Amino acid sequence: MFTKGGIRHVILAALSFSVFIFFAVQQSMGAGFQLFNELSAKGTGLGGAMTSLQDSPEMAWYNPAATPGFTRTRLLAGMALVMPSFELDIPSGHDPQMKNMAYPLPYFYAGKGFKDRFGIGISINAPYGLATEWHKDWPGRFFAIKTELKTLFFTPSISYKVNRYVSLGVGAQIVKCIAQLKQAISSRTVPVASGVTTTTPELRTTLDGEDVGSGYLVSALITPLKDVSIGMVFRSEVSLDIAGRAKYSKGFSLGGHEFFPQSDAWLVIRLPATLSIGVSTTYFKNWLFSFDYLWTWWSCYDELSIHYKKRPGTGMPGVITQVKEWNDTYALRFGVEYSIS
Repeated sequence: MFTKGGIRHVILAALSFSVFIFFAVQQSMGAGFQLFNELSAKGTGLGGAMTSLQDSPEMAWYNPAATPGFTRTRLLAGMALVMPSFELDIPSGHDPQMKNMAYPLPYFYAGKGFKDRFGIGISINAPYGLATEWHKDWPGRFFAIKTELKTLFFTPSISYKVNRYVSLGVGAQIVKCIAQLKQAISSRTVPVASGVTTTTPELRTTLDGEDVGSGYLVSALITPLKDVSIGMVFRSEVSLDIAGRAKYSKGFSLGGHEFFPQSDAWLVIRLPATLSIGVSTTYFKNWLFSFDYLWTWWSCYDELSIHYKKRPGTGMPGVITQVKEWNDTYALRFGVEYSIS
């Protein structure tokens, strides 16, 4: 038998999930490897339109300026499951399909208000990530076989309620990143002596690395009317210098020269700055309407350059660069919540 609370949750889930699906289709076009929607069950239900909300533990991440309004300690922990799936449409031949995978995204939020003026918050989550893996012999293997980027954000914050209308918050972003890149290297003709060349075999290369980076956030929550809230959050860019080792499935040497030796390698990954602005209202009885605008500076991801102490195919120092030239993007998010009682 359904209780009133159970019915409320069913209706809430149905309404918010419908809205989320409608807007997520638009947002997904430019999200890159951004995972802001999957950072809590409520965040998913409201389509990520959380910037202007108040009494919810997730605000330790979505807008720390809300924590002075927490009348008691708020805690939330959980996990989302992401299962990406892609199929490449090739005009002629078999359409390759990415391997089926499932990736857990854990999250933890805590917040506490003090004396109706101050607030503290702690957020642990994974707002960015990318994992794709194709079969080792697929046609695009020279670009990528497996690409995996794991991030873990630790975000402590403090906030201050200036007056009954305005609260401000600041926080640090400490980011742990682990990356793995696998791809094929095509056979190639290389010079070995004056007027003499040889052909190297096709092989596989793997680059593993990790780093810890940092950034900051500033936020504000404004309540100009009793039933209206406006939230704003700016998160800085985080630069990660991923350092590790490049390894190969087989070696190739000639005349004592090794063309594919294991090598130290490093690359720079920039997680973009973001600006989110949200408006929500509870003006209509039992209803919450929430709207967010999110701008992401993806233009920071203009290229991916891997620096090798011993570049593959030469055994000499060198750089391999892939041009990306991503554009800045925006996302519109809208969520609705209805309370029966």
